[in-house]
Amino acid sequence: MSVGSPSRSLGATRSAFARGRNRANIRFSTKPVRCAQRKYSVVSRSRTSSLWNETSTSSPYRSTHPPAAVQRRYALVFSSSNWRSSSPSIQLVFTLFITAIRAPSGRLPRGVRAISSSVQHVTVRVPASTSNLGPGFDCLGVALQLYNEVSVARGDGGALSPMIRRAASEFFTATKCQRFPFSCTVRGDVPVARGLGSSATLRLGLLRGLNLIAQTNLSRADLFALAAQLEAHPDNAAPASVGGFTVTRGLHVQRFDVSARLKFVLLVPDFEVATGKARALLPEKIATAGAITNISNAAAITAAFAARDYEKLRGCFADALHQPYRKKLVPFLDDVIEAAANAGALGAFLSGSGSAICAVTLTQARDVGRAMLQASKLKKADITITAADNEGARVITEKKRPR
Repeated sequence: MSVGSPSRSLGATRSAFARGRNRANIRFSTKPVRCAQRKYSVVSRSRTSSLWNETSTSSPYRSTHPPAAVQRRYALVFSSSNWRSSSPSIQLVFTLFITAIRAPSGRLPRGVRAISSSVQHVTVRVPASTSNLGPGFDCLGVALQLYNEVSVARGDGGALSPMIRRAASEFFTATKCQRFPFSCTVRGDVPVARGLGSSATLRLGLLRGLNLIAQTNLSRADLFALAAQLEAHPDNAAPASVGGFTVTRGLHVQRFDVSARLKFVLLVPDFEVATGKARALLPEKIATAGAITNISNAAAITAAFAARDYEKLRGCFADALHQPYRKKLVPFLDDVIEAAANAGALGAFLSGSGSAICAVTLTQARDVGRAMLQASKLKKADITITAADNEGARVITEKKRPR
């Protein structure tokens, strides 16, 4: 049984693009970009957007004079409530221009100078996440203090997995950056295909590493949008990117810090569940009563996290949309959920598409874990007790070319 470390505050990190007290509410609003419009570069057009870029990326390079070629207006709204500031709320509204530059044969257009990056190696630490939380299918998630470290280095490093190749291809296409060889390695504690966001950690880590090495200056919101597109659902990419408890509506994200008092008890079976297989079990239609149950419970969960009134979570994790159908793949699901509640948990749910099951509790976390393991009757399973991560993905090492 492993116990997660206490929750860490947001601290003085480069990603603290708006500062205020720990209870925060971030809203990213981005217009979805069609496939033919994904080739873009972000260009600062105001002092406000320059501040955003400086705090969201490590590169000092900024372009303030985009060519008069193809320009699309790309609006992004960021709002924060009570984030390390005495002011009750901060709202930054600004416009970024998306400029697409077409060059024949991969060459840079005349008058555009190539930027030589001094960053050669980046390691990004990305948290795991538990998503859905029962009724919040594809929209609710919490970042956890379980991590993968994704290292990206310039230079040929051998064969890359299909997931890495596709994510890199989307990055180079979106940024119009000249492609370069790189290696990517992953190590950490996030198990694969257990419903804990392992694919989101890999994609976000890779995208952020390439962003620093290529000096493409994509913001945190831009990187989240790319990761969510690759994931095909945003409920893991959002908490992995910004930390805390997140509510997503398309590419709109609101997030709230989670107290270290709240523990997440994970039962992780020794078998995988493929997301595609789990989604194939879902019906095209559900009964009206089931839809009402999910809407009311998801709203109650959001209100409890926003108010930090975690006792109000009790009884809110019931779901009628996906868990009744996915338990064919995790047949002990109902027994484990009931055992967790009887042991004192506020509730439990299938984490993502499974196979992991997550219980949420304020007390007796070890007793809850033992009860879950016993109810599962599994011979091979792990119990992990952890807390929420409130920072999201962050760079932990950055090596530059010797001068």
